[in-house]
Amino acid sequence: MSVLSNAAVVGGAGYQIDNSLRFRASGSARLSRTPGSAGNRKTWTWSGWVKRGSLSQTGTIWGSNFASGGFGMAFGNYSGVGVNPQVIGITLCCVGTVTTNEVFRDPSAWYHLVARFDSTQSSQADRFRLYVNGAQQTLSGNLNVTQNADYHINESSRLHVIGGESGYYNDFYMAEINHVDGQSLTPSYFGEQNSDGVWVPKKYTGTYGTNGFYLPFNDATSTTTLGYDRSGNGNNWTCNNISLTAGVTYDHMEDTPTNNYCTLSPIDKNSNASLSDANLTAANGANHAWANGTQIVTGSEKYYFECKISAGTVIGFGLLGAGANKASANPTDGYYFYCSSSNGAVYANGSAIFTVNATWGSAANDILQVAYDGTTGKFWIGKNNTWCDSTGGTSGNPGSGTNVVATLSTSAQWFPSVNANSLTAYLNFGQRPFAFSPPTGFKPLCTSNLP
Repeated sequence: MSVLSNAAVVGGAGYQIDNSLRFRASGSARLSRTPGSAGNRKTWTWSGWVKRGSLSQTGTIWGSNFASGGFGMAFGNYSGVGVNPQVIGITLCCVGTVTTNEVFRDPSAWYHLVARFDSTQSSQADRFRLYVNGAQQTLSGNLNVTQNADYHINESSRLHVIGGESGYYNDFYMAEINHVDGQSLTPSYFGEQNSDGVWVPKKYTGTYGTNGFYLPFNDATSTTTLGYDRSGNGNNWTCNNISLTAGVTYDHMEDTPTNNYCTLSPIDKNSNASLSDANLTAANGANHAWANGTQIVTGSEKYYFECKISAGTVIGFGLLGAGANKASANPTDGYYFYCSSSNGAVYANGSAIFTVNATWGSAANDILQVAYDGTTGKFWIGKNNTWCDSTGGTSGNPGSGTNVVATLSTSAQWFPSVNANSLTAYLNFGQRPFAFSPPTGFKPLCTSNLP
């Protein structure tokens, strides 16, 4: 299973990042910009934080119109044949391709990527260098950069992209992007190790050069302001297929390297469960298939999260234990809401707590809710802000701590989980605005709220 890793970055008292941008492959999302004048085409540095969605797709992170003979950096390789999509691949047209020996397959982690390009270096090995979380990567393949030659980044009239290109789209979250035109910089300009030995963000305070830019994604007034360059250069970017519409497509996130939010895990799931939209959407066919979240709710806090559903057959939603059978309709290690279009019930360890009840039938656009008190083990399930109790009634009240559905063991590990059976489920752990305000005292599931 995949549970929040050390690489995921837990925020502290240092430099804080407030927002990220979600890139959805389903919407062909990307940022684009075409420089009006040339910058330094021999030397540049790109720095950005990336949290992966799909672990099986190739997707552009940063590039300059690779399809027309440019530069591309991606998870996987543009050929898409025989290349592990869990590595980072670099392709420079007519020059070659290299890939990292290390794999990057933790869906709970924020990775800091720094790419340094400098064709003026005397050593071929120093003309392109890639770092992940401060560590220089060993690269396999050949990238034969000619000394002192001009290449495609910072070239005028050439399309530059972030997050997708020419069909090479993937699901990412990206944050704190800096591009420095004319300097080859080490990762220490953008990050540092904290007292626990974890690589964390650091504010870049240097200059940017002609085509340099800084994208903090901190103004969601419109998709235009979302792409504003905050370096002072005015090298603004166009948001393509990025949504600021409230609801499940909202892409301006609070999930960041300094406050990492729970998502669904493409590792800790049944094989019939299909995840998309940067691991916040779940679907599958007629077979039951549970998918767990990347963080556990065990601890001394109160947690709240939601699930919006499409029209369909059956939805299971709640908490599963570490040993639950995710291929089962009713796992014997969990507490969850299980409802169809005609009725619903809450299950405890495989058995219904109350008789199937028409009050809890589901319909398209319903919002299902979970509230869990990690100190007492008190557990509630709600629908459209009406809260269930242990008899199937509607007297549950998480805010006052009364009329629980069930009381769980506080010593067990509980994972948020969903079983989208012949429908689509859209999870929200608080990285985008909730449909309903959390009950008093309950918090989103993210690292700043973990004990």
